[in-house]
Amino acid sequence: MDLPVYDPHARTATAKPSRQTAASRKAEHRDARGWHTAAKRNKFGAPTKAKEQADADRLARTVKAETRRRVWTRSAVCEGCGDTERQSAKKWPKAAHECHEVIPRSLTRGQAPAIRFSSENSARLCCQCHRLIQQHRGAFEFLSDIRMDGQYAVRWKRPDGTFQIVPNPRDRQS
Repeated sequence: MDLPVYDPHARTATAKPSRQTAASRKAEHRDARGWHTAAKRNKFGAPTKAKEQADADRLARTVKAETRRRVWTRSAVCEGCGDTERQSAKKWPKAAHECHEVIPRSLTRGQAPAIRFSSENSARLCCQCHRLIQQHRGAFEFLSDIRMDGQYAVRWKRPDGTFQIVPNPRDRQS
């Protein structure tokens, strides 16, 4: 038996479509991650530049957070001087440790977030060491291919212009 087909242009309809609930209509307009996509598409059905940029920003934020978590798990001390956050608090008013990218973000612009923000390129530093490294009065020297995840030494510039090389402070605390 043939069922009547609903024709929206016909003057009289023999059968009406089943009613959709509001929840099922919303579900059709969401993608797998739960984000509304219907309003974020251009007239050709492709995602808009703003949607693509928002997705890229969201991915970068999650990769940064994961990288920071890995760096904080890898080391409980400043990777420049070896101080814990409690020891840093006794020396400086700002005790929080900061995450420093060894290769600056300006040089990695345009690369994938997983490459740009990695634990190999990130160091946990107290505010004083971070300031000194930002002022180019200190630098990391890598002794292995996996940079910060492996062995390294810190080269500090003395006031007389000579350098003092300090082995991996993270190993001294262990």
